[in-house]
Amino acid sequence: MPLAEIVEKLPGTSSTTGMLPKHARLLEVGSPNFRGIRVFGSNTLTSSVPEKGSSRYVGELFGTVYPTGEAPSRLVGDCVLNVYFDGAQSHVTGLIKFSQYERTDNRGTALTIDFVADIVRGKLVTRSIQVTGTGNMVQYGAVAGSFYGDDASELGFTISARGPSGILIGGAILGSGH
Repeated sequence: MPLAEIVEKLPGTSSTTGMLPKHARLLEVGSPNFRGIRVFGSNTLTSSVPEKGSSRYVGELFGTVYPTGEAPSRLVGDCVLNVYFDGAQSHVTGLIKFSQYERTDNRGTALTIDFVADIVRGKLVTRSIQVTGTGNMVQYGAVAGSFYGDDASELGFTISARGPSGILIGGAILGSGH
């Protein structure tokens, strides 16, 4: 019997930059016992990821909050990642501010995610993450991602965060130089 699965293509266009990704796509997949967001695309070769300099990637993150025992809520947030290429010390700093958050008990508190990730062989690996504005629902998490396109012109990543009373998942494909 095939696994019943929902696959939903998430918006790939950032309203803040008008960018339509050329090298990657974001999909939310799920079943009654599993939810996740995946980035699919044409990864940048490790040898083509810059080794020196910096770049800024901007766009939007799309996601969902799953509070325990409550209906899920969609999220849309502006996302800015600053990437610092410095050989073995390469890293990303990211700030996501959610402009749309459907939870009614948010009480006006801004939902933000602040993170730092190392770049290891062209992939993002979580160093630290802080989620604020969820009322302690989400307390820890991880970021995973990669560069896309021949010249690392796009950066796609997923984020998952959880706590004692819920889960947050999200994903973004961001363009450089915007």
